[in-house]
Amino acid sequence: MKPLCLAILLLAGAAFAGEDQLLTVLSADASPQEKSAACRELARIGTRQAVPVLAPLLADEKLSHMARFALEPIADPAVDEALRAALGKVKGQLLVGVINSLGVRKDPAAIDLLAGFLTNTDPAVAQAAARALGCIGGAAVQALKGNPTTQTGPNLLAVCDGLLRCAEAAPAADAAAIYDHLRTLPNLPLHLRVAALRGSIRSNVTQRLPLLLETIRTEASVPAADAIRISMELPGAEVTQALVGELAAANPPKQLLLLQALGCRGDATAVPALLPLAKSGSIDLRIAALHSLVQLAAPSSLPVLASLVSDPEPAIAREALAGMIGFPGQEADAALVALLDGAAPNIRLALISAVGQRRCASAVPALLKSSADADTEVANASRKVLRELAGTAEADFTPIFNGKDLSGWIGKPGWWTVEDGALTSESTPEKPCKECNYLIWRGDHPADFELLADFKLSRSANSGIQLRSAELLEWDTFGYQADMTGDGALVGFVYHHQRGLIAGRGEKAIFAADGKKTVERIGDPADLLKHFKPDDWNTYHVICRGHGISLSVNGVLMCQITDHHATQAATRGIIALQMHPGPPMKIQFKNIRIKPLKPDEASPGKP
Repeated sequence: MKPLCLAILLLAGAAFAGEDQLLTVLSADASPQEKSAACRELARIGTRQAVPVLAPLLADEKLSHMARFALEPIADPAVDEALRAALGKVKGQLLVGVINSLGVRKDPAAIDLLAGFLTNTDPAVAQAAARALGCIGGAAVQALKGNPTTQTGPNLLAVCDGLLRCAEAAPAADAAAIYDHLRTLPNLPLHLRVAALRGSIRSNVTQRLPLLLETIRTEASVPAADAIRISMELPGAEVTQALVGELAAANPPKQLLLLQALGCRGDATAVPALLPLAKSGSIDLRIAALHSLVQLAAPSSLPVLASLVSDPEPAIAREALAGMIGFPGQEADAALVALLDGAAPNIRLALISAVGQRRCASAVPALLKSSADADTEVANASRKVLRELAGTAEADFTPIFNGKDLSGWIGKPGWWTVEDGALTSESTPEKPCKECNYLIWRGDHPADFELLADFKLSRSANSGIQLRSAELLEWDTFGYQADMTGDGALVGFVYHHQRGLIAGRGEKAIFAADGKKTVERIGDPADLLKHFKPDDWNTYHVICRGHGISLSVNGVLMCQITDHHATQAATRGIIALQMHPGPPMKIQFKNIRIKPLKPDEASPGKP
């Protein structure tokens, strides 16, 4: 068969050519495109006999990449020998490519050769060698550590990256030694110092707590904030109690971080230490303690929260009531109902609103009594909530924003207000937003639910609604997001903090347990975007049920996902609103309401 005919067959996608025929194409006077097609097929069926034919192509500027593509999957030592031999024959980007292939194949026999390239005058070559050694691991660690000239200057990051790769694949004791070595290097960038500290703490169980606490106290090489973030990854009540033990001696900024970390850890053994902090001290620390108590959701916190609803400090009283609104369980319902009887009129109004937001059916007798109260405002408020509890509210949806203040929500101080009945966040040239922050709903971590929310964005705005997400330190979150931008570009998309845009407008995305994604088209993105109204109010309708999430805008289905990913799928979590960094922007949300769903229940358009 002539090479040209065979190449046409290959380019047409036929897999009928045998290895001998493919090697004939590579040896003949065929075009680069034909030879590339042969290499692509050899990557699938190539054996040892292909190596002598592919090896010379490593020095071919047009075919070196495809030759490596064909060689890398061939399970024969001859491939490693050919790649090592090519190191002395190629330069520049071709050399970088061969080095990368040796790393892909994890060839321990290449360690000494690759170590010689760590001081290469071409930074790309030196950095490729460091990363390839990191992929090989094992004995490569000494090669990366052994040359002091590689641990300073422009190649430092690549050498550290290589060492981190080695540590990730090494046994715990060896990994700890690598991380400890990295921590001794001078002038290490902060992100590498944090990575090295995290590795040392996680791999060295016996020294985990002493090292963590030393860092929190001294901030010698890593800021306490980063050490406290690392503590959130560590399981066990002993870690919780160690953080509790740091509270008394820490300065106020560290105390705030520690309190946030204790709440995010979800370990209720911290509750006894947090209760007195909620009752006295600075307002900021008391509020932080209240937030953490609500996150931990231990019923033993309720008497303290209830007592603080009438605290003389208005900010504490508001936060305590907001915490009770978001506190899960019937115990919180009972505590609110108990407060209604005998409370001062202004507090009774807030309590009536609170039982309404919680859809607290057990409050009906107390509301019936207060509906005849001599105070007109109290009576009218009671009747309104009674009507809502009777089922006259919109399709059984419960408002989770009262249109007046931040009750039931928590966000970064100074960034969230209520303006014209809408939750509002705005950045300006004088007040730029430099990091994402979120306004978090304190009312449960819902699993299956429908959410309706009206939103309005300036043209430059970028925002979103977090769904089934995790709460992180410093007003950050992690998880699914109903995405949105003021120009409409991202309206109707599902975003994920680790996986990026996982479903676009007009798509139904399905993720298998191994993360494999398949996509079905359910609409034209441009046509769907016509239903979005720039510079005006729009309504997001979100349905989360089982492994599915669907997004609709103004009554029109935009996208759906079904997520069975083994490690990244989530079926429960917080709801939050995003303020995004960037140019000056304004974002607003109102009429936010939620409806819990039973496992077999959802509105039309359910995922």
